[in-house]
Amino acid sequence: MQSLPRLIVALVLIGWTVASTAAAEIRIRPQCTPAGAIVTLGDVAAVDAATADAEQLAATQLMPAPAPGQKRFMRARELQDLLLLKGVNLAAHQFSGSSQVKIIGDVPREQPSAAPSFTRQRRANRRAADAITTLLREYVSPDTPWRVEATVDSAEVDVVADPTYQLRARGGKEPWIGPQEFLLSVQTPQGVQQINVPAQVSIPDAIVVARHGLTRGTLVRPSDVELRHVSTVTERGAVFHDIEAVVGMETRQSVPEGRILIADDLQSPLWVRRGEVVTVYARAAGIRVRTQARSRDDGARGELVAVETLTDRKTFFARVCGIREVEVFARSRKTEASEDTLAGGY
Repeated sequence: MQSLPRLIVALVLIGWTVASTAAAEIRIRPQCTPAGAIVTLGDVAAVDAATADAEQLAATQLMPAPAPGQKRFMRARELQDLLLLKGVNLAAHQFSGSSQVKIIGDVPREQPSAAPSFTRQRRANRRAADAITTLLREYVSPDTPWRVEATVDSAEVDVVADPTYQLRARGGKEPWIGPQEFLLSVQTPQGVQQINVPAQVSIPDAIVVARHGLTRGTLVRPSDVELRHVSTVTERGAVFHDIEAVVGMETRQSVPEGRILIADDLQSPLWVRRGEVVTVYARAAGIRVRTQARSRDDGARGELVAVETLTDRKTFFARVCGIREVEVFARSRKTEASEDTLAGGY
């Protein structure tokens, strides 16, 4: 027979062992949806424990999860049997909660639709802009080159971009330019779908064009040109938005009818031409000397040209100041010497 002290020690050790192993409470849930393909104890029950074994216990795998949207029931006794098969000591744990759990297969969440491609977005914007332009031409002005920049919402791109669907626009308000709101009616097999589309409407600036063909060297008159609204400018170069800016200019080359005039087409009219005899004025300190010389360059008003004296063909530069007239300013001894030469030639 064991002595009383040894029996007390044995009971204490047994009690400590039971206390250390019976640290988990397993509370069965009434319903659960497993996150993965395998049902774990943590899915069907809440595992409360003071030791670090709770996480490991909750991760105990029980069985495959039902198919998405399907369900099955598991009784508490069935759960305990599965835990026994996994080597879990049931006597070491306490069970509570529901008498059975309904396990529902997880239904995959619908993934958000991807943003439309750049090409498809651009096609939708262009089709919407074309429909709006048709509206403006029919109800506002058929001759105005409307410029429309429409922006279709990404959620509506597939419908608007489909070339088999007919589009018709309505809406907008005076003065018809600037930020506008339009309503697109899209004819689909399921019926008519209404889509709001914001747009920026503008009219290009009027540009000077030739009313008829102009030959090279023509002095432009007001009747030769007109202002037109042109939606697309294909010519490269500075254009003119004012008729007065081109009237009196001379064409450098032939200009066909309807062509947009650019800066390279025109030049100031030539007042002095190469080979012409011109009048030369020399001014210095209130003295004005006039003689004649021959121009070696073409020149418009204000341009420098090379001229040569008629007697000894000495060359100097003068500024064009009138038709077949140039002038020099004597501001140095060298210039004064030129004046003497000019005076002698006169």
